[in-house]
Amino acid sequence: MPVTVELTKQVSFSASHYYWLDGLSEAENWQRFEGCANRHGHGHNYTVEVTVAGSIDPKSGFIINFADLDTLLHQHVLCHLDHKHLNEEVPFFENRLPTLESITVFVAQQLRAPLAQIGLSLKRLKTIENPRLFMLYSDPMSDNPQDPPTLALTRVYTFSAAHQLWNPELDEAENLRLFGPCTRLHGHNYTLHVTVCGPPNPQTAMVADIRTVDNVVQRVILDAVDHRCLERDVAFLAGQLSTAEQVVQAFAHQLAPAIAEACAPARLKALRLFENDAHWVDVDVEALLQDTPLKNTTASTTQKPVVSHA
Repeated sequence: MPVTVELTKQVSFSASHYYWLDGLSEAENWQRFEGCANRHGHGHNYTVEVTVAGSIDPKSGFIINFADLDTLLHQHVLCHLDHKHLNEEVPFFENRLPTLESITVFVAQQLRAPLAQIGLSLKRLKTIENPRLFMLYSDPMSDNPQDPPTLALTRVYTFSAAHQLWNPELDEAENLRLFGPCTRLHGHNYTLHVTVCGPPNPQTAMVADIRTVDNVVQRVILDAVDHRCLERDVAFLAGQLSTAEQVVQAFAHQLAPAIAEACAPARLKALRLFENDAHWVDVDVEALLQDTPLKNTTASTTQKPVVSHA
């Protein structure tokens, strides 16, 4: 049986758009969409990462020649979107807002059939509107055509915080062996990826309103942790080692119910926490919430003095 291989190609296009619902007044549109309601439009440099899957051709060693894939992407995607006013020039958006979600769905619909004709399948699409906002589209794993694709919206946030790794149940030598210089109070510029998923709203074509997601993350996470010492100032981290692994799981338990309440039917799908650019931690929130709640694995560290060992 041939081995299936996945290949990803990145392309870019520039386009303008605006958000406007005819059922709302001008004031209501501006209140809902703010500057995005400007009927003259605004623009983005979009990037799309297209992941296709197929079997390797024994003659070429490819699943598809890159030049052929470039041609296909140009014919079916870029020529429709690049340097276009999406609301005015692309029929697909005549009756739907050109949101990141609907742009991603359009690209998927444009590619699925031509890829199938050459024996390939579309596995994933990642559409990036800017470095802090992107959409991931995944075709269903089943063969049932009634199963909808997954649309997952990711928003990126940053915060600065201090922490200190010290387990009071261990002696000094063991703490130094495990944590090294991290036994001293120090800090990071953290980056947090918050991913929500769900069906797009039939009116707005959005999985979730970005401003609502921003407000929830600000209130539940950023206000609690930004410019704080994680294990000493943040109540929901008390009694835990403030490793990235522990912190991101605690964030999931705080954010999931708040997102579900404010953004239903959207739900929190995943979190990714960067302690620095070199490493990060991912958590599948839906899988995590099926398990038992987080346990405090260490005693409170609030009484631990700052360690000065080299």
